[in-house]
Amino acid sequence: MKTLIVLVSTLLAYQFSFAQHSDKPEVFNAADYPLDKYQIKLDSAIFMNYKIEFRQIKSLTVKSLDSTTAACKAWVIIRNKGKITKQLYFKNIEALGACSGIFIPEVQPKENYFMFSKFGDYDGVLYILDASGKLTEKSGGAFYLSQNKRYLFSPYHSDLSGLTVYDLEKNRVLYSFDLEQPVESWYFQDETYFGVIRTTEKLYTKIKIASFDLSSNQITFSTVDRNYPKSENKLEIHNDYSQKDCDCGK
Repeated sequence: MKTLIVLVSTLLAYQFSFAQHSDKPEVFNAADYPLDKYQIKLDSAIFMNYKIEFRQIKSLTVKSLDSTTAACKAWVIIRNKGKITKQLYFKNIEALGACSGIFIPEVQPKENYFMFSKFGDYDGVLYILDASGKLTEKSGGAFYLSQNKRYLFSPYHSDLSGLTVYDLEKNRVLYSFDLEQPVESWYFQDETYFGVIRTTEKLYTKIKIASFDLSSNQITFSTVDRNYPKSENKLEIHNDYSQKDCDCGK
């Protein structure tokens, strides 16, 4: 059971992030990427009336990045009945010691949404395409989904700590803020959604958790027994890629 509950400020955050995470689109020219120097990965998916095309290009020669070369580039094109409705272009995705590129879940967890993630650059992003063709982009990366598939929790895959929470039933962002410490491993237990805070503090038999209040869309922090989170209550994670050879896409 919970012990030593300590509520801290409900918002250790600053403001919603509206930053653009991609670059100005450029036209792909196959002649610029000879196959003896580049590896080209192509993926496509059909979602309702939309076709989503993914092209990722990995340099086979660049070992260290400079201002004129890129180890990884990516294009994402969304079409509706053949007409381009959205383009994303990433001209230089840096791995920086982790996975990089565009990643798509093996199975889309919610039938009326199409989701994918971009990793790298210390700037992980979660993309959510809805049935109307609207593409929402928020800081995040891998994401946890509630058992009823309504609530999505995506910790920032970034040099900054933070969290995005999305209501898939109402199709809106509930929360997308920086936090002081990373919040990972999300659970639903005792009628509460909470994540475990990764900290360097020596808490011994205790851990810190961040609970998300759906009535106020705010976070509260508390200290609990280390064995409080139960594995059977852990939410399913999607797009969690940490394996080897995950540079420039799966």
